[in-house]
Amino acid sequence: MRKFSIAIPMFSVKHHGGTRVLLQLANSLVERGHSVTILTPEDKYAPIYSVNKRIKIKFTSKIGNNKFFYLKTLLEFIFKIPKSDFILANFFPTLYPSFLAEKLGKGKTIYFPQGMEETSPNYKGLINLLLSSTEKSTFKIKAPIIATTKWGARKLLNFNRNIDLRIINLGLPDNTFFPDPDPKFINMKINKAILYFPRSQKVKGLEDFLQALDILIKKNIKFELWLISKETQSLSKFNHLKSSLKIGVLFPLNDQDLRRIYSSTDLLVNSSWVEGFCLPVLEAMACGTPSILTDSGGPREYAKNNYNCLMVPPKKPDLLAQAIKKMLEDEELRNKLAVNALKTGEKFKFSKFVEEFEKFLINLK
Repeated sequence: MRKFSIAIPMFSVKHHGGTRVLLQLANSLVERGHSVTILTPEDKYAPIYSVNKRIKIKFTSKIGNNKFFYLKTLLEFIFKIPKSDFILANFFPTLYPSFLAEKLGKGKTIYFPQGMEETSPNYKGLINLLLSSTEKSTFKIKAPIIATTKWGARKLLNFNRNIDLRIINLGLPDNTFFPDPDPKFINMKINKAILYFPRSQKVKGLEDFLQALDILIKKNIKFELWLISKETQSLSKFNHLKSSLKIGVLFPLNDQDLRRIYSSTDLLVNSSWVEGFCLPVLEAMACGTPSILTDSGGPREYAKNNYNCLMVPPKKPDLLAQAIKKMLEDEELRNKLAVNALKTGEKFKFSKFVEEFEKFLINLK
């Protein structure tokens, strides 16, 4: 099989889901004999996910807390991207320096936008308009695009009917997510546990989830809450509930910890307005944990209402609360959804994603 080199400019290498996918992809590619270079600001490199030692890490200048330094990083990306067969841009600001680096003969740009319209709704007014228009304009640049879902592909085609588009579903690492309840977590439960990942971005629907919790508490529905987050700001939003609700904050160190948490909780809730794919829901399904999620787009690829999950419209806290109440009180429903969730989780493998991704690039070379 022909080998290739690929450069991946990233604004940060930390704990976000998109970062995790890119690192897993990079790890898999070097294991298959390809060459991978990751470029990132020096002070934004703090991976909690494994990074293969054969991946080359190339640093740009520190950003700090000055957002104007992001513009400086964009310029540095143009000139510091090494000559490669491909340059992989995964976020619309990194597409521009990638495309300019291509014009300098540094490699062919591939666009891999994992999220869709997730950034601009966090801002208002002129900044919102600027970010939204900038993001949409990236889909008119002539670069092959990889979408992870049919929903995402349709969104992309709405911006540009003539793009070179390929759909490659994300998946789960082989032999990583499966039912594996931990007696420690099971024994510490007083009531049925709801698992939730608080995120500060407005489009993650944290405020909607909080309103749904208030509705459930007022109805005297018994449950407890498990939160997975390192965002102090997000976690502080739950402080007012501590007097009426048992809340646990968990910090999984690896996929094994995460698997045991998924397997030990009773249901997962996701309240996002927009999701490109939403791996946590699929991970929970693979562990036999039923989910309640909002119809945020990308999860339609695997989430089927009343088959392997309950799905409600986004921005509807009352409907979200109704679905949670129904799930908590209906054991037969939970069991049915759990069985079908397991079947769904088995169909989506990361190894298949990597194989299709690799073939796509080799055919372009």
